[in-house]
Amino acid sequence: MLAWMGYAMLAAAALGVAAWLIDFAVAGRAGRRRVLWAGVFLASAVGPIAFSVTRGTSTAVVAEDDIRATPAASGRKEPIVSDRVLGTAWLAASAFFALGLFATQRRLRRRLGVCPSRIVDGERVLVSSDFGPAVVGVVRPEIVLPEWVLAMRESDRRIIVAHETEHRHAHDPLLAAVALVVAVALPWNAALWWQLRRLRLAIEIDCDRRVVSRHGQDPHAYGMLLLATRERASRVTPVMAMAMAAMRSGLGRRVEALMDGRPRSVVRRLGALAAAAVLAAGIVSVPAPRLSLVRATVVGVSAPAAPLASSTTPALPKNRGIVVPGVAPNGRFRVRRVRNAAGDRTMLLPIPDSPRPPPP
Repeated sequence: MLAWMGYAMLAAAALGVAAWLIDFAVAGRAGRRRVLWAGVFLASAVGPIAFSVTRGTSTAVVAEDDIRATPAASGRKEPIVSDRVLGTAWLAASAFFALGLFATQRRLRRRLGVCPSRIVDGERVLVSSDFGPAVVGVVRPEIVLPEWVLAMRESDRRIIVAHETEHRHAHDPLLAAVALVVAVALPWNAALWWQLRRLRLAIEIDCDRRVVSRHGQDPHAYGMLLLATRERASRVTPVMAMAMAAMRSGLGRRVEALMDGRPRSVVRRLGALAAAAVLAAGIVSVPAPRLSLVRATVVGVSAPAAPLASSTTPALPKNRGIVVPGVAPNGRFRVRRVRNAAGDRTMLLPIPDSPRPPPP
């Protein structure tokens, strides 16, 4: 399992860098960056599992009953961390993050439950004392505006409401929530969390461009409105909410994306696309370790076996695990393939020391 987890992180990092290169190459030409990052995020999460099942290479996993005997006989070292420990830590981390998200969402719902509902610029919104502007909810997202937005100029307030409305019409909260659930299911994959952050940034950049193009807003004035909103917005935004001025570290990139009208040179764009293609092809060509959830049969080297000349069939061992190649204590072994209800199993049978029969 440890080998597969390392492979999954490596694949997510390579695909993320490839997506970043493509984003750089087509910046300003493709209006849907979120589609690119959503596709790469899905491939990074599902791809390693699919490759492991369809064409993964077997890894040596030893049954717990044979941990003491097999390494000494086969020359293999014991695994650094057992699969049971890794699986337990994986489930514990996912449960911890899931409980944290549930508690945060419940507190937010309780907080917004007392907020009055009003019609502002043709949209029904919840008016909070200090939270927002944001879109809250997944199935039925609601716009939340703080009281200070109602006191702004009508033109600025209309743009803020339009921004949150664009999020709701494009189903951005649903996309962000699904991606977050996937990341929580794989909490150890740091590259996947980085991709999640890039996906949320791409969602905001696409929304900014739609607002500017559909409402005829000046990009410079819109950028200044983003900065002003960030200064007055709540400092902490729940991860399940899409806020206009969220991601303080990404706000500069959003303004940059609006102002940046300089075309990329053909050489730089082609170079970025070529590098992305090489990265994607390289990670696809790397063999994936097999993530096996079903244990096969393993033969303990100390198990008795019949001599070669014997006509009796040795009993199948009762240990469970994946076959580990090794050498019998006397330096000799033979391989037997057995077919049973679970399929073909390759078994290693040691040859016991016995005097050779005298020549005739």
